[in-house]
Amino acid sequence: MEINRDIACAVLRAHGHEVDVAVDGTEAVAAVQNRSYDVVLMDVQMPVMDGLTATRHIRELNSPVRDIPIVALTANVLPFQLSELWAAGMTDHVGKPFKQPELLAAIVRNTGGRPNRGADEPGATVDRDGVFNADVFGNLAKVLGKNRVNQLLDKLADVLRTRLVSISPDAIERDVVQRDAHSLVSSSGMLGFETLSNLCRDIETCCIDGADLMPALQRYERARDAVLSKIEALKSAA
Repeated sequence: MEINRDIACAVLRAHGHEVDVAVDGTEAVAAVQNRSYDVVLMDVQMPVMDGLTATRHIRELNSPVRDIPIVALTANVLPFQLSELWAAGMTDHVGKPFKQPELLAAIVRNTGGRPNRGADEPGATVDRDGVFNADVFGNLAKVLGKNRVNQLLDKLADVLRTRLVSISPDAIERDVVQRDAHSLVSSSGMLGFETLSNLCRDIETCCIDGADLMPALQRYERARDAVLSKIEALKSAA
């Protein structure tokens, strides 16, 4: 999802890293052949070519391109999903929603760079309730600034109003529900909406296991409404 990519790029650039963006796996495979990179941060679920396939293609190239560290950025953290990452040739992974220190530490691990000692400093806590973790939001706002964060809040609100809405028990498309829930795990969590992120992970797990989706979807709807209200409050705050 664009929100996830925007946040990751902004955090990395704010800590002095140069970043190029590939919106799908085919672009990633082409990019590593056209320019030298220290590390590739590979999303797993992408259009055209997914991250696992793109990683396999990169590993089939000639050295030194084939040897580039590839770090998965993914909400797929079940044991069998992690096994798929290693089998495809990935060297590391960062679970989504990622925390800034975890992402930056993965860069250090895979490039031999020096850690930024200010990366794990806590942000100011505005409040913390059942919907919102203000520490996570505050850290992100400190890096990106209020205007950029407000833009991301708007994007998240638009997604919440259009995905996983008005789903009836007789018309559930599990593959669509699983995809939408997966994308919201990280985008909501990285903006501090941890309860919604966890509910989306529950929905994704229900889809994978073939379990009844409606109880999880009903809990999600209540949390979504609370998040939309919180977004408006955050945007109107001084």
